[in-house]
Amino acid sequence: MTIEFAIVDELAAVAAAAQPQMSADGAGPLVRDANSAFAAASASSQELGGYWPALHSADSAVLPERAITVARTHDLVRNDPTASAAVNRLLDMLVGAAVRNASHPDIEALGFDRKDKAQRLLVRDLGRALDREFRLFLKDPGKRCDARRKLTGQGIFRLGARTFSTLNETCAAMMWRPERGARYATCIMPVDPERLSNPYGQGDLGNLRGGIEFSDIGEPLAYHVRQAHPGDWYQTQKTMVWERIPRATPWGRPLFIHAFEEEREGQSRAISPFACLVPLLRMVSRYAQLELNNAALNALMGAFLTSNLPPDAAASQL
Repeated sequence: MTIEFAIVDELAAVAAAAQPQMSADGAGPLVRDANSAFAAASASSQELGGYWPALHSADSAVLPERAITVARTHDLVRNDPTASAAVNRLLDMLVGAAVRNASHPDIEALGFDRKDKAQRLLVRDLGRALDREFRLFLKDPGKRCDARRKLTGQGIFRLGARTFSTLNETCAAMMWRPERGARYATCIMPVDPERLSNPYGQGDLGNLRGGIEFSDIGEPLAYHVRQAHPGDWYQTQKTMVWERIPRATPWGRPLFIHAFEEEREGQSRAISPFACLVPLLRMVSRYAQLELNNAALNALMGAFLTSNLPPDAAASQL
């Protein structure tokens, strides 16, 4: 019986495979070119006829249209409750209520013996010391971890996470500002990614794309940052001045942080995760607004009945 069922199942699978594939709308069978090995390469199907997208590289797809995409994304996040709620939800998921450091030094990598109790205690104390210094840096009451003295470390992380949730990238400059009584001189200057651009609006080149200088093998070497956001109409002169910031000092200390998730090889800048949602969110927002306007208009309209009947009798007729 098991063999008979197996034969029946095999015949059913062959019969199902022989049936013509239907199109997405169910209007008819999906036509495949005789010379096409994949349905995605068909040139005569109803779904794909006339569908000839350009073969873009990562930068050729992102960089030319990034400015208008970012502007529309910012507008949606400011005015659309769905987009704003999505960013806030991602922010709470990425950072949450607090940022903590949990150091677990690798005892063997440090050259210690795990079987030696004294050495294990030494490495444990090292981890606790690292956690303590990290906490003191982030929670400094004077907010010296922020170059602008506005945010604590928690606030810097939340600001970076909010920008990353909106634009899929975030930037910061590492600065050195020694002050009397300060425990650390290192501080962080958050930088709006829109300030990262090619000097004087010049086009993208082989070794300069999206405001980033690259080596011949694609390693970021330096970043060109405007002294002010291009939308800062109140300081126009600074919007036309760029500062070149090396990626790191000659001895390896980081000077500029550009964090983004690379989706394709050779990608220089990120594109907002809302890029594919902008048209849909725009239409949904306008539809919801029209529905509300219609409901408000209907609520304002009143009906009047003129009759010689007494009010009770007229109401009973209705």
